[in-house]
Amino acid sequence: MVASGVGRILSLDPGSVRIGVAVSDRQRTMAFPRAFIAVDGRELDALQAVIGEEDATLVVIGMPKTLSGAEGAAANTATAFASRLAEHIPTIEILLVDERFTTVTASQKLKGNGVSQREQRGKIDSAAAAVLLQTYLDRNSQ
Repeated sequence: MVASGVGRILSLDPGSVRIGVAVSDRQRTMAFPRAFIAVDGRELDALQAVIGEEDATLVVIGMPKTLSGAEGAAANTATAFASRLAEHIPTIEILLVDERFTTVTASQKLKGNGVSQREQRGKIDSAAAAVLLQTYLDRNSQ
């Protein structure tokens, strides 16, 4: 079930260099990629600003799992990131969601739209966050 808040949903695809960001519309039916946030020590403040700008009440964070569904080192990193974000912004609801294949799907969509592999570098993280969010929205529509 989609969280009961009335604000938008923000989706994050955290990486070691960039955090992909996507946001839902107010009706929580469509996902839209936003500019990524650089991991530079100020990313939590930047995310707090985006959450406020978008009036988000829920943050969905990609939880990378193995093909078998197990949680490995990458999942531990995502969990630690979610904990840091929750400490920094205790008023926001955070969900960790399986993100298997989001980057592959995002890359295929970008390629289908004529975006070269080289051009994808600055777009893939937020495109993956949008795939994650759209999947979440589709699965939890009422």
